[in-house]
Amino acid sequence: TFEINLGAKIINTSDLKWDAGVTFTTTEQRIAELPIAPFQSGPDGLWYIKEGEPYGAIYGYDWVRTMDQMAGQLPEGTTIDDFEVNSDGYVVRAGTQGTTNELPIRLKDELGNSAFVQIGDGNPDFYMGIRNNITYKGINLYVLLDWKQGGDVYNRKAQWLTRDDRNGIMDMADVAVGEKKAFDYFKGFYDVNSNNSYWVEDASYLKIREAAIGYSIPKNILDNFANGAIKRADVKVIGRNLKTFTGYSGYDPEVGSIRNPFDGTGTYPNFRNYGFSVSLQF
Repeated sequence: TFEINLGAKIINTSDLKWDAGVTFTTTEQRIAELPIAPFQSGPDGLWYIKEGEPYGAIYGYDWVRTMDQMAGQLPEGTTIDDFEVNSDGYVVRAGTQGTTNELPIRLKDELGNSAFVQIGDGNPDFYMGIRNNITYKGINLYVLLDWKQGGDVYNRKAQWLTRDDRNGIMDMADVAVGEKKAFDYFKGFYDVNSNNSYWVEDASYLKIREAAIGYSIPKNILDNFANGAIKRADVKVIGRNLKTFTGYSGYDPEVGSIRNPFDGTGTYPNFRNYGFSVSLQF
C-alpha cells in the first residue's frame, strides 16, 4: 500500500485565502500461500480465493468474443463459417442476428466444460480525495471530491431485471435496425443467474462528496443587534453526495468494493442530503 498526503496554501492574503489538499492511496496484493483448496466466497460466491490471485478476484463464466476462440471449441458437425461476431462483439450463429435465435455462446475450457475464469477484480487502481477551502472576506467555500479509478462491480440487479424482462437495455426503441436484439438474446446473458462476465462493470467514479458555503456576518452588523451581545455569527449551507460522474449503469458505483463486489437489491446508494447551520458566539 502506498499513501500520500499533500497540502498547500495556494493563496494567503488578508482578503483571499485558498487552501487545497490531496490524499492518494493505492494497494496491490496477492494471496501468497493458501494451504487449502481454492474456494468461492462472498455474495453468491463471486470471489474466488486462490493462491496467486488478488484478494477480490471475481470469478465466473465468460462468453466467446473472437473467431479464434470459437475455432477452438467448434461443436461437432459445424465449421467456423457457421458463426460470426455480432454488433455487440459476441460470437453467435451466423445469420441469427436480430432474431430470437441470436444467443451468446459460453467459452469452454480444454476439457469442453464451461470455462471458470477471472471475470473481474474488486480492487481499484487508486483512491483520491481532493479538497479545496476558499475564503474571501466573510465568505467561505469548501468542496471535497472523491475519485475512485478502476475496480469492478457485479451488477446483479441488472441481471435480475433481465430475468423479469424489465432491464432498460432490452428496450430497442432507439436502437438502429441492424443492431436490434430480441429478448432471448439478453436472456442468454441472464443465464439462470449464473455469475458471468456480461454483468461485470467498471465502478470508477468521481463524486462531489461535500460542498459547503458559509458566511460570517460582519461585526459592525452584529453590533446593531442585542446591544452587541452576539460576538460572532456564522451561517452555512452544506450538501453531501451531490453528484456522481460514472459510466456505471446501476444507481451507485460505490456499492461495489473489495469488501463487496455485489450490486443487488440489498445494497442502498449514498443519499444526497442537505443541511443548514447557524453558529452564534456570545
